[in-house]
Amino acid sequence: MSEPKIENAILGMRDGSAKNNVLQFVAYLNEEQLTPVKCSWIDGKWKIPFGDYYLGWINISAANWSYENFNYLQFDEYVDDDQDFSEYIHKHVKICNKPCHDECWGAMDVMVFGKQFDNVCSNHGRAFSNPSKKTIEYIKKLIGYNKKIMPREHIYHCHNL
Repeated sequence: MSEPKIENAILGMRDGSAKNNVLQFVAYLNEEQLTPVKCSWIDGKWKIPFGDYYLGWINISAANWSYENFNYLQFDEYVDDDQDFSEYIHKHVKICNKPCHDECWGAMDVMVFGKQFDNVCSNHGRAFSNPSKKTIEYIKKLIGYNKKIMPREHIYHCHNL
């Protein structure tokens, strides 16, 4: 039996810009050989593999989709010249409230594209919900940075989802 394809899940979405945007984003991922794979333990989630690791996941529902980045750590050596990009990414840094699972590394103080953040979740960013075409370009750029810093042995989700 063949593996499920994310495009089939997307076809179940209502027509509109969200559906068109996710189809275009998935086409980009496929071109980059980052074809999403179905998460076996959470319905509607599709992991984005990169070698033996995962860069993030896409969540698909009837009317919405989102992209969640794994790992906002280790960007301290990078400063991006595009201030709009950096500021938008800063809005998606997730502050840790408590460990979310047994393997959680908890919070860390990190530098993200030139800005210091304290108490940042070591495994998740805030989701990009129904991203616009411009936001998708930012996500693609973020994925490019993630590919440079992977693997990170301390990030649970990158290795174990």
